[in-house]
Amino acid sequence: MSNGQGDSGRGFTRGNMDRENEYDRNSRPGLYEAGQRPGFIGEFQECTPQGDLLDESTRIVLDYDNEPLPDTSQKNNKWKVVN
Repeated sequence: MSNGQGDSGRGFTRGNMDRENEYDRNSRPGLYEAGQRPGFIGEFQECTPQGDLLDESTRIVLDYDNEPLPDTSQKNNKWKVVN
């Protein structure tokens, strides 16, 4: 059925589909090593090697998509995406 107006006003616009630097839970792993460059802007929290989050005081934000993750408080800990 067509109302003569096409698809305007319904569904996703092309702009919404092409947003850059947004975290997509389906295409990016959840855990990262210190020094790794995730390739996107986001919020990360330090966690155990198994993925259990540590205290919220270990939360950081990467402001640039090419920024490396800092060292963790313990050698084998990782960074987990939290946003």
